[in-house]
Amino acid sequence: MIDDVERAAIKRLREFESDHDPDGWPAIQMQDITLLLNIIEREQEILVDKKSMIRQLRSEMISLKDTVREQRTYF
Repeated sequence: MIDDVERAAIKRLREFESDHDPDGWPAIQMQDITLLLNIIEREQEILVDKKSMIRQLRSEMISLKDTVREQRTYF
């Protein structure tokens, strides 16, 4: 989740788009670049955690399906 400080940095950097060419050289502050890199790294960690959770849930679903299948054949 992006907080207010991060949102403000993104807004400042987006403002460069209005008066700079894609290949131009706007004067940006290193603190904004660092903040964006931190956001990217944090979101990547969250994504990895979510993927891990999905794998675990899939494994549990397979196990539950197998258990139900075994119980059906038992009765």
